[in-house]
Amino acid sequence: MKNSWEYFLIAAEEKSISEAARRVFITQQAFSDQIKRLEQEYGVRLFHRKPQLSLTKAGEIMVRRLQQIKSIENIMNAELLESKEGIRGQLRIGMHSTRAKIIMPDLLVEYQKGFPNVFLTVFHDESDNLEKKLLDGSIDMFLGVNVKPSPEIEKIHLMDAKIYLVISVDLLNPAFSTCINGKYCF
Repeated sequence: MKNSWEYFLIAAEEKSISEAARRVFITQQAFSDQIKRLEQEYGVRLFHRKPQLSLTKAGEIMVRRLQQIKSIENIMNAELLESKEGIRGQLRIGMHSTRAKIIMPDLLVEYQKGFPNVFLTVFHDESDNLEKKLLDGSIDMFLGVNVKPSPEIEKIHLMDAKIYLVISVDLLNPAFSTCINGKYCF
């Protein structure tokens, strides 16, 4: 990734040119010059500078797209390293720990049979955090629920889960009334 892009992302994160410059060990003036050249290159203002540093609409677009580029670059670097070291592949998948305990034991056995040279890593977290990890390239995919719509994410519906009420007959009979055909109504 170009230095000016990296500097821009750091400034957007820090919300301060001086803090961003300190972080990359250059002068504030040199850092500002990088941002100004970037703005000239694209013909847009990336930051509102007063009352405090904040992103313009163009700056928000650039942050989103540069994060995608950074993610793709991270994936490419990982694949090149794997190729260099003779590893045939790696799959980083995320899911909630409860779901993983149910799904992964059987899935791992079948996965290893089909892909013996692909290393599988499972990350446990909530769907919101896994979505962020997917966007920043930390994971390749995740199994989750209630994922927000996003143009950067492709969602594939896998299944409708059946949820059962499991209750003793002693509690069921006094608590619920019987309906047509002997089915219980709530």
